Amino acid sequence: MLITAPNLNNLFTGFKTSFNKGFQGAPSTYQKIAMEVPSQTGEEKYAWLGSLPALREWVGPRIVHNLEVHGYAIENRPFEVTISVSQDHIEDDKAGVFTPLFENMGYESRRHPDSLVYELLASGFADHCYDGKPFFAEDHPIHTSESVTVPHSNMQDGDGPAWFLIDGSRPIKPLVFQKRGRVPVSGVRT
Repeated sequence: MLITAPNLNNLFTGFKTSFNKGFQGAPSTYQKIAMEVPSQTGEEKYAWLGSLPALREWVGPRIVHNLEVHGYAIENRPFEVTISVSQDHIEDDKAGVFTPLFENMGYESRRHPDSLVYELLASGFADHCYDGKPFFAEDHPIHTSESVTVPHSNMQDGDGPAWFLIDGSRPIKPLVFQKRGRVPVSGVRT
């Protein structure tokens, strides 16, 4: 194949088609346990985490709850992979052998958020969350009223391998996956 602008454009279109085929065909499950939050800046602040009041009977004046409890921020992290196709392969019309590679790149790109979110879940016994305690801890402070805070446990120790029970039906899920632009850029815990 001659290296001309139209030929390179066709080649890139074919690579992109292969990438998209792999991306669309890959299974992904991170959305079941992580909220996907769009991000337009280098980091997002989640000051409201840990301060979600429950409904109460309305007797007397309203009680306004302050959501500025925690200064928790999640920074975006960029990820990339770049592939070089040699001029010789293009000139020898061997670009077709790269189709499975680009399809696999699409597959891996779709699965990348899964790996970030599930690694995050597994590191929850050591990594700290919004209240400064490990994500899985026996003494997360829960505010039951304006002046009462009680410890709350979201873990139980055992001898076997860890397993997780997660209610993924709620709008606020236990983990956060920030998505900046069209490409997922970070997976981080609340």
